[in-house]
Amino acid sequence: MLALCGCAQTSNPEPSRLYDGRYVGTRESNLLEACGITATTGRTEASVAGGNLKMQLFNPGTKMAGTVGADGGIRASGLWKSPHSFHNFTILQGKIADGRLTGTASDSRCVTELALRKTGKR
Repeated sequence: MLALCGCAQTSNPEPSRLYDGRYVGTRESNLLEACGITATTGRTEASVAGGNLKMQLFNPGTKMAGTVGADGGIRASGLWKSPHSFHNFTILQGKIADGRLTGTASDSRCVTELALRKTGKR
């Protein structure tokens, strides 16, 4: 089940190297048209280097960038052109704990849940 997350944090955490590595797993989105995708589920990956997170949420045109803090808290964002000719600003809020990166990326219409697992050092 997908749920819209509340964004309590207003700034990116101070980057921490504690969670550096590559994370691979699944994403589940709520709406095909709003997200500009052809399937609600899919695979994605993220890399964390020097506490800086980078990922393609759906494809190369949907890049997210942000930071991971010492507590594993994640905040990232991305801006890209939507299928409806306007720009989407998406915010990812999440956490890394026990080698798992989980979180919710949302622009209020397109909501995507992430479940990634660490595969090794970057």
